[in-house]
Parts: sequence; structure tokens; C-alpha cells
Amino acid sequence: MNAQLNREYISFNISINQVQEIALKKIKRKLLDDELDLIRKGIECGLAFDIETVIETSIEDAVIDVG
Repeated sequence: MNAQLNREYISFNISINQVQEIALKKIKRKLLDDELDLIRKGIECGLAFDIETVIETSIEDAVIDVG
């Protein structure tokens, strides 16, 4: 990684294409716009629900790997 860390870097991204690919596998069709909006809200809620635990675990893993 760069010596200078970009503090504004977004470290996680889920594209509409990824969601649509999963929808095609799961329900055999692409999602409608209103469905995509509900799914976006669900993903945001799921990621925010316990993100602190995910971050803490990642920190612990990184410190163990480096240390």
C-alpha cells in the first residue's frame, strides 16, 4: 500500500452489476429499480448493523499477521 494513506478511500463497494448477477442466479431475472432501492437499503443496514465487530476482527487479524 502507498506510504501515504488516502484517508478518504472507500474500502468497500458493491456494484449494481454484482447484485444483478446474483439476482439472475437466485431468481432467474434482473431486479427492477424499486427492488434495487430496497436491496440497497437492506445492504446498507446489514453492513452498518455490526460493522464495529467486523472492523475489530479485521484489526485483530491484521495485528496478528503483522506482529
